[in-house]
Amino acid sequence: MADPARELFVTVEEYLEGEKVSSVRHEYVDGRVFAMGGASLAHTRIIRNLVVLLDRASQGGPCEVLQQDMKVHPDEGSYYYPDLSVTRVEQRDPYVVTAPCLVVEVLSPSTEAVDRGEKLQRYRRLPSLEAYVLVSQDRAHVEVYRRGAGGVWTYEELFEDEALALPCLGVTLDVGAIYDRVELAPRTRPSPTEPA
Repeated sequence: MADPARELFVTVEEYLEGEKVSSVRHEYVDGRVFAMGGASLAHTRIIRNLVVLLDRASQGGPCEVLQQDMKVHPDEGSYYYPDLSVTRVEQRDPYVVTAPCLVVEVLSPSTEAVDRGEKLQRYRRLPSLEAYVLVSQDRAHVEVYRRGAGGVWTYEELFEDEALALPCLGVTLDVGAIYDRVELAPRTRPSPTEPA
């Protein structure tokens, strides 16, 4: 997120109406509005790869894959534009996803702290959410927060040669395929004298 677009308190109604006519997307958090910045080539390719992979997997099923122009409303105080969301519920609002089963954010230096902190906490409030996925854009590294039995959240890290299971779509993705055509930093391995 960028700096607040306005210092004044904005009501939810003002925000939603403003987004319909704005040429710039904004996220809304507790009365404050934040302009969305542009994305890098790596970020854009990762999202494209995920959309293609997930869209192909959801063909003929009840799920719909939605890209970054659809807002998600995790609680009364916030509206976010995740990089990708998946829902099983038919969309009644043409602008807002209210019941995603999956939300994906691609990490960037300017958004990583918010994606890992504020957004993680707020997205987890959605009863429909089964998984929140964070994707690094400079190395093949995916982090998954999953809602398990009894609403308990678990955490999993995945790397290039591993598979990402997404039960809400009934699919497993090769992590390496998420990074097709993305230039990644060289893999670094600990030296023999360093602990692994």
